[in-house]
Amino acid sequence: MNPITLETCFVPKTHEGKGRRTAVAPGRTAARYLHYGRITLAAGDAPVKFNNNDHEVGLICLNGKATVNANGETFELDRYDAVYVPRDSEIEVEASGPNGCDLAEVSALVEKRYPLKFVSYNEVRQNPRLHLIAGKPPAERDLNVLIGANVEAGRIMAGVTFSTPGNWTSWPPHEHSKLLEEAYLFIDMPAPAFGVQFVYTDPQTPECGLSNGGLVQRVCVEIRRGPE
Repeated sequence: MNPITLETCFVPKTHEGKGRRTAVAPGRTAARYLHYGRITLAAGDAPVKFNNNDHEVGLICLNGKATVNANGETFELDRYDAVYVPRDSEIEVEASGPNGCDLAEVSALVEKRYPLKFVSYNEVRQNPRLHLIAGKPPAERDLNVLIGANVEAGRIMAGVTFSTPGNWTSWPPHEHSKLLEEAYLFIDMPAPAFGVQFVYTDPQTPECGLSNGGLVQRVCVEIRRGPE
């Protein structure tokens, strides 16, 4: 297991590239279980096909539109829609719109096989159990749970959070390392927008403290333990 350092927690430029690629994984980052990557296809590109073997997978559409085939079922993903795919599945991803598609792929090793499930972002927005406005200024955020209590899964959870401009999205500082590890993916923050994040086990020597301007949409920060 890699130590917690800036180099093992901070992964820039995860949006760059085409096809299917991995950015966070045990052995190359501080993650113990979590894998994160992207599937980026232009309109007309050949579909990406793979077997997830012993990993459960969550696919979240960040941009564009995609068609996902898994276990004989087909799902049309629009922005922020998600699909949970159980282990030992044949998966095919194809861009289905003129602007291609950009999907986040999160996965983790599991023993059991859980049900395949599509999650509509529009339906999440209408469900008070999955969508809520948390906190008050200056720590107000719009939370949307895509893979959580609504999906039977072994390890992974996923959601999308929108920050009110100028607000903290993870205040007050907290930790839940005994329950889970996390990766924060910063997207859709063009300059002059910026984000600040601090991760530490000892406040005198933080493992990760970053402030990025227009580059924030390129960053993934992996958190294994310690307040954030």
